[in-house]
Amino acid sequence: MLTPDQLDILPITLYEFRIRAREETILPPFLGTTLRGAFGNALKSIVCSVAHGECHRCLLVERCLYPQLFETTARVGNGLLPASDNSRRPFVNISPLRKEGQTKSQDYPHGGSGLICRDVPPWAPPTRFAPARGGAPTEGRPYKSGPHPHGPYSNSSPLQQEENRRTDKRQDDAPRTSVYTQPHREEKSRADKRPSDAPRPFIFVPPLPRTDTGALRARDDLLRWRVRVNSDQPVVFGLYLLGPAIPELPYVIHAINTMAHNGIGAERARFVLDEVAVLHVNGAREVIYTPADAFVRTHDQSSTLGALVRARLEELKLAAARDQGRAIRLRFLTPTRLRIKGQVVEQPSFAQLIRLLSLRLSMVAQTHGAAPLTYDYRTMLQRAEKVSTSKSNLNLLALERRSNRQDRKLDIDGFTGEIVFTGDGLSEFLPLLLAGEFLHVGSGTAFGLGRYEVMSEVD
Repeated sequence: MLTPDQLDILPITLYEFRIRAREETILPPFLGTTLRGAFGNALKSIVCSVAHGECHRCLLVERCLYPQLFETTARVGNGLLPASDNSRRPFVNISPLRKEGQTKSQDYPHGGSGLICRDVPPWAPPTRFAPARGGAPTEGRPYKSGPHPHGPYSNSSPLQQEENRRTDKRQDDAPRTSVYTQPHREEKSRADKRPSDAPRPFIFVPPLPRTDTGALRARDDLLRWRVRVNSDQPVVFGLYLLGPAIPELPYVIHAINTMAHNGIGAERARFVLDEVAVLHVNGAREVIYTPADAFVRTHDQSSTLGALVRARLEELKLAAARDQGRAIRLRFLTPTRLRIKGQVVEQPSFAQLIRLLSLRLSMVAQTHGAAPLTYDYRTMLQRAEKVSTSKSNLNLLALERRSNRQDRKLDIDGFTGEIVFTGDGLSEFLPLLLAGEFLHVGSGTAFGLGRYEVMSEVD
Protein backbone atom coordinates (compact mmCIF):
# COMPACT_ATOMS: atom_id res chain seq x y z
CA MET A 1 0.00 0.00 0.00
CA LEU A 2 1.33 3.44 -0.94
CA THR A 3 1.26 6.11 1.79
CA PRO A 4 1.78 9.89 1.59
CA ASP A 5 4.89 9.60 3.79
CA GLN A 6 6.58 7.50 1.12
CA LEU A 7 6.13 10.37 -1.33
CA ASP A 8 8.33 12.67 0.76
CA ILE A 9 11.30 11.37 -1.25
CA LEU A 10 10.32 13.63 -4.17
CA PRO A 11 10.93 17.41 -3.80
CA ILE A 12 8.48 19.50 -5.81
CA THR A 13 7.83 23.24 -5.79
CA LEU A 14 5.13 25.16 -7.62
CA TYR A 15 5.84 28.60 -9.08
CA GLU A 16 3.49 31.11 -10.66
CA PHE A 17 4.69 33.32 -13.52
CA ARG A 18 2.81 36.43 -14.54
CA ILE A 19 3.67 37.88 -17.93
CA ARG A 20 2.00 40.83 -19.68
CA ALA A 21 1.42 41.28 -23.40
CA ARG A 22 3.14 44.27 -25.00
CA GLU A 23 0.91 44.03 -28.05
CA GLU A 24 -2.32 42.43 -29.15
CA THR A 25 -1.84 38.91 -30.46
CA ILE A 26 -3.52 35.59 -31.19
CA LEU A 27 -2.47 32.47 -29.30
CA PRO A 28 -3.53 28.82 -29.61
CA PRO A 29 -6.15 27.65 -27.10
CA PHE A 30 -3.74 25.18 -25.51
CA LEU A 31 -0.53 27.03 -24.60
CA GLY A 32 1.39 24.10 -23.16
CA THR A 33 3.33 23.17 -26.31
CA THR A 34 3.93 26.84 -27.15
CA LEU A 35 5.30 27.64 -23.70
CA ARG A 36 7.48 24.56 -23.51
CA GLY A 37 8.99 25.16 -26.95
CA ALA A 38 9.69 28.84 -26.35
CA PHE A 39 11.12 28.06 -22.89
CA GLY A 40 13.48 25.46 -24.34
CA ASN A 41 14.73 27.83 -27.05
CA ALA A 42 15.30 30.62 -24.54
CA LEU A 43 17.10 28.38 -22.06
CA LYS A 44 19.44 27.03 -24.73
CA SER A 45 20.24 30.52 -25.99
CA ILE A 46 21.28 31.42 -22.43
CA VAL A 47 23.36 28.42 -21.39
CA CYS A 48 24.75 27.01 -24.65
CA SER A 49 28.32 28.21 -25.24
CA VAL A 50 29.38 26.10 -28.26
CA ALA A 51 28.89 26.98 -31.91
CA HIS A 52 27.37 23.69 -33.09
CA GLY A 53 24.70 23.62 -30.37
CA GLU A 54 24.45 19.82 -30.34
CA CYS A 55 24.30 18.26 -26.90
CA HIS A 56 25.25 14.73 -27.96
CA ARG A 57 28.75 15.82 -29.04
CA CYS A 58 29.36 18.62 -26.54
CA LEU A 59 32.18 18.49 -23.99
CA LEU A 60 30.01 20.35 -21.46
CA VAL A 61 26.96 18.11 -21.70
CA GLU A 62 27.37 16.65 -18.19
CA ARG A 63 27.50 20.10 -16.59
CA CYS A 64 25.11 22.09 -18.78
CA LEU A 65 21.65 22.96 -17.49
CA TYR A 66 19.86 22.53 -20.82
CA PRO A 67 20.39 18.75 -21.15
CA GLN A 68 19.64 18.40 -17.45
CA LEU A 69 16.14 19.73 -18.11
CA PHE A 70 15.44 18.65 -21.69
CA GLU A 71 17.65 15.57 -22.11
CA THR A 72 17.39 14.31 -18.57
CA THR A 73 19.10 11.04 -17.67
CA ALA A 74 18.49 8.76 -14.73
CA ARG A 75 21.07 9.13 -11.97
CA VAL A 76 21.19 5.41 -11.18
CA GLY A 77 21.57 2.46 -13.51
CA ASN A 78 19.07 0.08 -11.94
CA GLY A 79 15.31 0.07 -11.70
CA LEU A 80 13.03 1.33 -14.45
CA LEU A 81 15.66 3.27 -16.41
CA PRO A 82 19.38 2.80 -17.05
CA ALA A 83 21.58 5.78 -16.34
CA SER A 84 21.90 6.66 -20.04
CA ASP A 85 18.17 6.86 -20.77
CA ASN A 86 16.06 9.97 -21.10
CA SER A 87 14.18 10.87 -17.95
CA ARG A 88 11.05 12.86 -17.16
CA ARG A 89 11.50 16.62 -17.30
CA PRO A 90 11.94 18.12 -13.83
CA PHE A 91 9.24 20.72 -14.40
CA VAL A 92 5.51 20.92 -15.06
CA ASN A 93 3.99 23.76 -17.05
CA ILE A 94 0.71 25.26 -15.85
CA SER A 95 -0.97 27.80 -18.14
CA PRO A 96 -3.93 30.08 -17.48
CA LEU A 97 -7.46 28.81 -17.96
CA ARG A 98 -9.55 29.96 -20.88
CA LYS A 99 -13.02 31.41 -20.78
CA GLU A 100 -15.93 29.47 -22.21
CA GLY A 101 -16.13 31.79 -25.21
CA GLN A 102 -13.37 31.72 -27.80
CA THR A 103 -12.97 32.92 -31.38
CA LYS A 104 -11.97 31.24 -34.62
CA SER A 105 -8.76 32.33 -36.32
CA GLN A 106 -10.67 33.90 -39.19
CA ASP A 107 -13.05 35.93 -36.99
CA TYR A 108 -11.67 37.91 -34.04
CA PRO A 109 -14.29 39.91 -32.13
CA HIS A 110 -13.38 43.27 -30.66
CA GLY A 111 -13.40 43.56 -26.91
CA GLY A 112 -13.28 40.85 -24.30
CA SER A 113 -10.45 38.58 -23.35
CA GLY A 114 -9.83 34.99 -24.27
CA LEU A 115 -7.81 34.22 -21.14
CA ILE A 116 -8.78 34.13 -17.50
CA CYS A 117 -6.22 35.84 -15.25
CA ARG A 118 -7.27 36.07 -11.63
CA ASP A 119 -5.69 36.66 -8.26
CA VAL A 120 -6.50 33.03 -7.45
CA PRO A 121 -4.11 30.77 -9.40
CA PRO A 122 -6.29 29.32 -12.19
CA TRP A 123 -4.16 26.17 -12.47
CA ALA A 124 -4.40 25.14 -8.83
CA PRO A 125 -6.62 22.33 -7.49
CA PRO A 126 -10.08 23.93 -7.23
CA THR A 127 -10.74 22.63 -3.73
CA ARG A 128 -7.82 24.70 -2.49
CA PHE A 129 -7.45 27.79 -4.64
CA ALA A 130 -10.58 28.08 -6.79
CA PRO A 131 -13.59 26.55 -5.05
CA ALA A 132 -15.97 28.04 -7.59
CA ARG A 133 -14.37 25.99 -10.40
CA GLY A 134 -15.63 22.75 -10.09
CA GLY A 135 4.91 11.50 -25.19
CA ALA A 136 1.56 10.52 -28.56
CA PRO A 137 4.09 13.36 -28.21
CA THR A 138 7.21 12.01 -26.65
CA GLU A 139 9.83 13.89 -24.73
CA GLY A 140 12.95 12.94 -26.65
CA ARG A 141 15.83 15.05 -27.90
CA PRO A 142 15.28 18.82 -28.16
CA TYR A 143 14.14 20.07 -31.50
CA LYS A 144 16.86 20.35 -34.10
CA SER A 145 15.58 22.87 -36.60
CA GLY A 146 13.14 25.70 -37.08
CA PRO A 147 12.90 29.40 -37.77
CA HIS A 148 13.55 30.51 -34.20
CA PRO A 149 16.67 32.72 -34.10
CA HIS A 150 18.08 30.75 -31.17
CA GLY A 151 17.54 27.29 -32.69
CA PRO A 152 20.37 24.82 -32.04
CA TYR A 153 21.30 24.82 -35.75
CA SER A 154 21.40 28.59 -36.08
CA ASN A 155 25.23 28.61 -36.13
CA SER A 156 25.64 25.59 -38.42
CA SER A 157 26.27 25.63 -42.15
CA PRO A 158 23.48 24.45 -44.50
CA LEU A 159 25.43 21.25 -45.24
CA GLN A 160 25.91 20.57 -41.53
CA GLN A 161 22.23 21.22 -40.86
CA GLU A 162 21.20 18.71 -43.52
CA GLU A 163 23.62 16.11 -42.16
CA ASN A 164 22.27 16.64 -38.64
CA ARG A 165 18.71 16.12 -39.85
CA ARG A 166 19.70 12.92 -41.64
CA THR A 167 21.36 11.70 -38.46
CA ASP A 168 18.17 12.47 -36.51
CA LYS A 169 16.10 10.49 -39.01
CA ARG A 170 18.43 7.48 -38.81
CA GLN A 171 18.22 7.58 -35.03
CA ASP A 172 14.43 7.85 -35.12
CA ASP A 173 14.12 4.90 -37.54
CA ALA A 174 16.54 2.69 -35.61
CA PRO A 175 14.91 -0.14 -33.62
CA ARG A 176 14.69 0.37 -29.89
CA THR A 177 14.36 -2.23 -27.21
CA SER A 178 12.66 -1.92 -23.88
CA VAL A 179 14.90 -1.41 -20.85
CA TYR A 180 12.21 -1.43 -18.20
CA THR A 181 12.56 -3.93 -15.40
CA GLN A 182 10.21 -5.17 -12.68
CA PRO A 183 7.74 -4.23 -11.38
CA HIS A 184 6.63 -2.29 -14.46
CA ARG A 185 8.41 -4.13 -17.24
CA GLU A 186 5.19 -5.44 -18.73
CA GLU A 187 3.88 -1.90 -19.10
CA LYS A 188 6.19 -1.21 -22.05
CA SER A 189 5.75 -3.01 -25.34
CA ARG A 190 7.92 -3.41 -28.41
CA ALA A 191 5.20 -1.53 -30.20
CA ASP A 192 6.13 1.62 -28.29
CA LYS A 193 8.40 3.78 -30.42
CA ARG A 194 10.38 5.34 -27.58
CA PRO A 195 10.26 3.05 -24.54
CA SER A 196 13.44 4.57 -23.15
CA ASP A 197 12.00 8.04 -22.65
CA ALA A 198 12.00 9.04 -19.00
CA PRO A 199 10.51 11.93 -17.00
CA ARG A 200 11.71 15.51 -17.31
CA PRO A 201 11.89 17.62 -14.15
CA PHE A 202 9.24 20.16 -15.13
CA ILE A 203 5.54 20.31 -16.04
CA PHE A 204 3.68 23.17 -17.70
CA VAL A 205 -0.07 23.51 -17.06
CA PRO A 206 -1.71 25.53 -19.88
CA PRO A 207 -5.12 27.16 -20.47
CA LEU A 208 -7.93 24.64 -20.69
CA PRO A 209 -9.46 24.07 -24.15
CA ARG A 210 -13.23 23.82 -24.44
CA THR A 211 -14.62 20.33 -24.08
CA ASP A 212 -18.27 20.92 -24.94
CA THR A 213 -17.87 20.84 -28.72
CA GLY A 214 -18.39 17.09 -29.01
CA ALA A 215 -15.93 14.46 -30.15
CA LEU A 216 -13.77 14.76 -33.24
CA ARG A 217 -16.65 15.42 -35.62
CA ALA A 218 -15.55 19.04 -36.00
CA ARG A 219 -11.83 18.40 -35.84
CA ASP A 220 -10.81 20.99 -38.45
CA ASP A 221 -12.89 23.67 -36.74
CA LEU A 222 -11.47 22.81 -33.34
CA LEU A 223 -7.90 23.09 -34.58
CA ARG A 224 -8.64 26.59 -35.94
CA TRP A 225 -9.85 27.98 -32.61
CA ARG A 226 -7.61 30.76 -31.32
CA VAL A 227 -7.54 33.07 -28.30
CA ARG A 228 -7.04 36.81 -28.58
CA VAL A 229 -4.82 38.51 -26.00
CA ASN A 230 -5.09 42.29 -25.69
CA SER A 231 -2.18 44.62 -25.20
CA ASP A 232 -1.20 44.94 -21.50
CA GLN A 233 -3.30 41.89 -20.63
CA PRO A 234 -1.66 39.60 -18.06
CA VAL A 235 -1.24 35.90 -18.72
CA VAL A 236 -0.61 33.67 -15.72
CA PHE A 237 0.78 30.15 -15.82
CA GLY A 238 2.34 27.84 -13.28
CA LEU A 239 5.45 25.71 -13.42
CA TYR A 240 6.21 22.66 -11.29
CA LEU A 241 9.92 22.07 -10.71
CA LEU A 242 11.01 18.64 -9.51
CA GLY A 243 14.10 17.51 -7.62
CA PRO A 244 17.38 18.88 -9.03
CA ALA A 245 15.59 21.51 -11.12
CA ILE A 246 14.45 23.46 -8.03
CA PRO A 247 17.86 25.03 -7.19
CA GLU A 248 18.12 26.17 -10.83
CA LEU A 249 15.21 28.59 -10.41
CA PRO A 250 17.27 31.73 -11.28
CA TYR A 251 18.12 30.20 -14.66
CA VAL A 252 14.48 29.26 -15.17
CA ILE A 253 13.33 32.81 -14.40
CA HIS A 254 15.97 34.28 -16.70
CA ALA A 255 14.92 31.87 -19.48
CA ILE A 256 11.23 32.77 -19.13
CA ASN A 257 12.10 36.46 -19.12
CA THR A 258 14.10 35.88 -22.32
CA MET A 259 11.23 33.84 -23.76
CA ALA A 260 8.82 36.71 -23.14
CA HIS A 261 11.19 39.22 -24.73
CA ASN A 262 11.85 37.05 -27.82
CA GLY A 263 8.15 36.48 -28.42
CA ILE A 264 5.59 33.72 -27.98
CA GLY A 265 3.39 32.03 -30.55
CA ALA A 266 3.43 32.05 -34.34
CA GLU A 267 3.34 35.86 -34.41
CA ARG A 268 6.24 36.07 -31.93
CA ALA A 269 4.26 38.49 -29.77
CA ARG A 270 6.39 40.03 -27.07
CA PHE A 271 5.57 39.94 -23.37
CA VAL A 272 7.03 41.36 -20.18
CA LEU A 273 7.67 39.30 -17.05
CA ASP A 274 5.91 41.14 -14.22
CA GLU A 275 6.47 38.84 -11.25
CA VAL A 276 7.20 35.33 -10.04
CA ALA A 277 5.56 33.82 -6.95
CA VAL A 278 5.89 30.56 -5.07
CA LEU A 279 2.78 28.66 -4.00
CA HIS A 280 3.20 26.99 -0.63
CA VAL A 281 1.58 23.76 0.51
CA ASN A 282 -1.00 25.66 2.56
CA GLY A 283 -2.03 27.68 -0.51
CA ALA A 284 -0.25 30.88 0.51
CA ARG A 285 1.19 32.91 -2.35
CA GLU A 286 4.54 34.66 -1.88
CA VAL A 287 6.11 36.95 -4.48
CA ILE A 288 9.80 36.09 -4.85
CA TYR A 289 10.86 38.10 -7.90
CA THR A 290 9.94 41.25 -9.82
CA PRO A 291 11.93 43.17 -12.45
CA ALA A 292 12.96 45.60 -9.70
CA ASP A 293 14.76 42.80 -7.83
CA ALA A 294 18.42 42.06 -8.50
CA PHE A 295 18.12 38.55 -7.06
CA VAL A 296 15.47 35.96 -6.30
CA ARG A 297 14.19 36.46 -2.77
CA THR A 298 14.90 33.74 -0.24
CA HIS A 299 11.93 31.41 0.18
CA ASP A 300 11.01 27.94 1.36
CA GLN A 301 11.86 25.25 -1.20
CA SER A 302 11.35 22.24 1.06
CA SER A 303 7.96 21.17 -0.28
CA THR A 304 7.56 17.50 -1.17
CA LEU A 305 4.99 15.49 -3.06
CA GLY A 306 4.02 13.81 0.20
CA ALA A 307 3.22 17.15 1.82
CA LEU A 308 1.05 18.17 -1.12
CA VAL A 309 -0.84 14.87 -1.02
CA ARG A 310 -1.43 15.14 2.73
CA ALA A 311 -2.80 18.65 2.28
CA ARG A 312 -5.13 17.46 -0.47
CA LEU A 313 -6.39 14.61 1.69
CA GLU A 314 -7.25 17.08 4.41
CA GLU A 315 -8.96 19.48 2.03
CA LEU A 316 -11.17 16.83 0.54
CA LYS A 317 -11.76 15.30 3.96
CA LEU A 318 -11.06 11.93 2.46
CA ALA A 319 -8.92 10.68 5.29
CA ALA A 320 -11.87 10.76 7.74
CA ALA A 321 -14.04 8.84 5.27
CA ARG A 322 -11.34 6.27 4.62
CA ASP A 323 -13.55 3.21 5.14
CA GLN A 324 -16.83 4.65 3.90
CA GLY A 325 -16.30 5.87 0.37
CA ARG A 326 -17.28 3.58 -2.47
CA ALA A 327 -16.92 5.97 -5.38
CA ILE A 328 -14.27 8.35 -6.73
CA ARG A 329 -14.98 10.97 -9.37
CA LEU A 330 -12.14 12.27 -11.54
CA ARG A 331 -12.28 15.29 -13.82
CA PHE A 332 -9.72 15.41 -16.65
CA LEU A 333 -8.98 19.08 -17.30
CA THR A 334 -6.54 18.91 -20.21
CA PRO A 335 -6.41 16.41 -23.08
CA THR A 336 -5.20 13.11 -21.64
CA ARG A 337 -3.48 10.67 -23.97
CA LEU A 338 -2.96 7.23 -22.43
CA ARG A 339 -1.05 4.54 -24.29
CA ILE A 340 -0.83 0.87 -23.37
CA LYS A 341 1.15 -1.51 -25.58
CA GLY A 342 1.32 1.11 -28.28
CA GLN A 343 -2.45 1.66 -28.40
CA VAL A 344 -4.21 4.89 -27.37
CA VAL A 345 -6.87 4.27 -24.71
CA GLU A 346 -9.96 6.47 -25.04
CA GLN A 347 -12.07 4.99 -22.20
CA PRO A 348 -9.62 3.87 -19.51
CA SER A 349 -10.50 1.37 -16.83
CA PHE A 350 -9.51 2.02 -13.24
CA ALA A 351 -6.80 -0.65 -13.43
CA GLN A 352 -5.31 0.92 -16.56
CA LEU A 353 -5.24 4.34 -14.92
CA ILE A 354 -3.61 2.99 -11.75
CA ARG A 355 -1.05 1.08 -13.82
CA LEU A 356 0.03 4.16 -15.75
CA LEU A 357 0.04 6.40 -12.68
CA SER A 358 2.18 3.93 -10.80
CA LEU A 359 4.62 3.67 -13.69
CA ARG A 360 4.99 7.44 -13.96
CA LEU A 361 5.37 7.94 -10.22
CA SER A 362 8.03 5.23 -9.98
CA MET A 363 10.02 6.64 -12.90
CA VAL A 364 9.85 10.22 -11.60
CA ALA A 365 10.93 9.10 -8.12
CA GLN A 366 13.86 7.10 -9.47
CA THR A 367 15.04 9.98 -11.65
CA HIS A 368 14.43 13.02 -9.46
CA GLY A 369 13.71 11.66 -5.98
CA ALA A 370 16.02 11.04 -3.05
CA ALA A 371 15.59 7.28 -3.51
CA PRO A 372 13.61 4.85 -5.69
CA LEU A 373 10.02 4.31 -4.59
CA THR A 374 9.19 0.85 -3.27
CA TYR A 375 5.69 -0.45 -2.54
CA ASP A 376 3.53 -3.45 -3.36
CA TYR A 377 2.57 -2.44 -6.87
CA ARG A 378 1.28 -5.85 -7.95
CA THR A 379 -1.16 -6.21 -5.06
CA MET A 380 -2.47 -2.69 -5.71
CA LEU A 381 -3.01 -3.52 -9.37
CA GLN A 382 -4.85 -6.74 -8.52
CA ARG A 383 -7.21 -4.80 -6.25
CA ALA A 384 -7.67 -2.14 -8.92
CA GLU A 385 -9.01 -4.81 -11.28
CA LYS A 386 -12.02 -5.15 -8.95
CA VAL A 387 -12.99 -1.48 -9.29
CA SER A 388 -15.57 -0.77 -11.98
CA THR A 389 -16.63 2.28 -13.97
CA SER A 390 -20.11 3.43 -12.97
CA LYS A 391 -20.29 6.55 -15.14
CA SER A 392 -18.17 8.00 -17.92
CA ASN A 393 -18.53 11.32 -19.69
CA LEU A 394 -15.22 11.47 -21.54
CA ASN A 395 -14.96 13.17 -24.92
CA LEU A 396 -12.07 13.29 -27.35
CA LEU A 397 -10.59 16.72 -27.97
CA ALA A 398 -8.73 17.51 -31.20
CA LEU A 399 -5.25 18.85 -30.58
CA GLU A 400 -1.97 18.96 -32.47
CA ARG A 401 1.49 20.39 -32.10
CA ARG A 402 4.31 21.28 -34.43
CA SER A 403 7.47 19.18 -34.13
CA ASN A 404 10.44 21.07 -35.52
CA ARG A 405 12.67 18.03 -35.05
CA GLN A 406 10.41 15.91 -37.25
CA ASP A 407 9.37 18.88 -39.40
CA ARG A 408 5.67 18.00 -39.27
CA LYS A 409 2.52 18.35 -37.21
CA LEU A 410 1.70 15.65 -34.67
CA ASP A 411 -1.77 14.74 -33.45
CA ILE A 412 -1.96 14.78 -29.67
CA ASP A 413 -5.71 14.27 -29.32
CA GLY A 414 -6.84 13.26 -25.86
CA PHE A 415 -9.92 12.86 -23.76
CA THR A 416 -11.35 15.31 -21.24
CA GLY A 417 -14.40 15.12 -18.99
CA GLU A 418 -15.44 13.17 -15.91
CA ILE A 419 -15.44 9.53 -14.95
CA VAL A 420 -16.71 7.82 -11.78
CA PHE A 421 -15.21 4.62 -10.38
CA THR A 422 -16.92 2.46 -7.73
CA GLY A 423 -15.65 -0.35 -5.57
CA ASP A 424 -14.47 -1.37 -2.11
CA GLY A 425 -11.30 -0.05 -0.48
CA LEU A 426 -10.84 2.91 -2.79
CA SER A 427 -9.07 4.86 -0.05
CA GLU A 428 -5.84 2.92 -0.57
CA PHE A 429 -5.59 4.36 -4.09
CA LEU A 430 -6.02 7.97 -2.97
CA PRO A 431 -2.32 8.81 -2.37
CA LEU A 432 -1.47 7.64 -5.88
CA LEU A 433 -4.45 9.41 -7.47
CA LEU A 434 -3.71 12.66 -5.64
CA ALA A 435 -0.02 12.45 -6.56
CA GLY A 436 -1.17 12.29 -10.18
CA GLU A 437 -2.91 15.65 -9.76
CA PHE A 438 0.54 17.23 -9.54
CA LEU A 439 2.55 14.91 -11.81
CA HIS A 440 -0.18 14.41 -14.46
CA VAL A 441 -0.59 11.14 -16.34
CA GLY A 442 -0.04 9.82 -19.85
CA SER A 443 1.92 11.32 -22.72
CA GLY A 444 3.01 14.94 -23.01
CA THR A 445 2.95 15.77 -19.32
CA ALA A 446 5.71 18.37 -19.77
CA PHE A 447 3.31 20.24 -22.08
CA GLY A 448 0.57 20.14 -19.43
CA LEU A 449 -1.35 17.22 -20.92
CA GLY A 450 -2.88 14.63 -18.60
CA ARG A 451 -3.96 17.06 -15.89
CA TYR A 452 -6.88 15.93 -13.75
CA GLU A 453 -8.34 16.39 -10.29
CA VAL A 454 -10.05 14.16 -7.76
CA MET A 455 -13.43 15.80 -7.38
CA SER A 456 -15.03 13.80 -4.60
CA GLU A 457 -15.39 10.52 -2.79
CA VAL A 458 -19.05 9.77 -2.13
CA ASP A 459 -21.04 6.99 -0.49
